[in-house]
Amino acid sequence: MRLRLMPWLGLALATTIAACGNPCDDLVNRICSCNSNDTTVTACKNKVSADTTNNSPTSAQKDTCSKLLDTCTCSALACGNYAACGLANDTSGILDGSQTCH
Repeated sequence: MRLRLMPWLGLALATTIAACGNPCDDLVNRICSCNSNDTTVTACKNKVSADTTNNSPTSAQKDTCSKLLDTCTCSALACGNYAACGLANDTSGILDGSQTCH
């Protein structure tokens, strides 16, 4: 199944992704990798990179990304559980483990 998340990524991750080697980069790489082919994965990563140039995540944002790495899976995205990857306005339920994907 091909995920169409690129519009979400530009909006939801624009302020949380920046320099190499941080959990926010790991999170965006995981989300982009859920696409169905290499071309789409590359386009996703390029889009996020272009949208986040000159933005560095704060310590709090890095902490949030670290927590989301525990819940963000391709399966969660495929079933519409966007909060599991931080692609929703309210991620409080997923961060405390109270939401699951069925």
